[in-house]
Amino acid sequence: MAKVIKQFLGVTRGKIGDNVFKRREGSSYVASAPVQYKKTKSKDLKENRKRFAAISKFASAVTDSPYRYKIWKKPNLKGKTPYKKCFSYNYVYTKGSMSWRFTAITPGNLGLIDHNVNLTPDTVEINFRISEEIFKILNDNFIASTVIFMREPNDNELKGLRYNSYITIEKEVRGYVPSLTEINHFKHEFDKPGLLAITEKYKNVMVYTTFISKKEEKGKLKYTAGEAYAIRGFEAAGVELGGGSTTIINDEKENKPYYRFRVK
Repeated sequence: MAKVIKQFLGVTRGKIGDNVFKRREGSSYVASAPVQYKKTKSKDLKENRKRFAAISKFASAVTDSPYRYKIWKKPNLKGKTPYKKCFSYNYVYTKGSMSWRFTAITPGNLGLIDHNVNLTPDTVEINFRISEEIFKILNDNFIASTVIFMREPNDNELKGLRYNSYITIEKEVRGYVPSLTEINHFKHEFDKPGLLAITEKYKNVMVYTTFISKKEEKGKLKYTAGEAYAIRGFEAAGVELGGGSTTIINDEKENKPYYRFRVK
């Protein structure tokens, strides 16, 4: 902003061309007028905005857990905060023919082998094989942390449902007996029947589970990669799945996720 020292045409206020004249404490100042941007109608840019909002909610839901939050503090990941690290890590996997299927609730390559999930209105059952490194995690007390990501309600279930919803289930497990040779089974069960029936009202349902050791090695948590398992949907089929009635955010503020409920 520049200050006007001498004036020959009286006091000038307002916009003239690309400049704005202002009066403050007896002096006149001139500044450049703010640039006006038109909101684009480009389909690609609209989808990118929706995708940005969707992955922001996802990153907020993932880092809401104190255990997962600590994991996302890893210094070798891009971003200044666990939320931004999770956002950057997963953003690239939210577009394309396998949209969202490579997203994860914890980073890394220590994944479960032959991993599959059975989801019912009452339980979440995870079946998998393990390596020796994962055996060490499961052979002691650990945290079983699961996120169920629900997206796009069924056409006849639109009333009262959010476009994106999350269920977080987290519990400490003691006395689990893992096997290096057989298929392992782990199940989340609840006292109240039908607690997960809400998942049947959505077109796209993804389940993520990570097993987190209660013991640290050299100040670091040991955990399994929280990889995605699609129960239903999440095929892009030429249509970007980043869409939906979500709120657009700026890069400095998290877009808070909507939870159906949490079990801890």
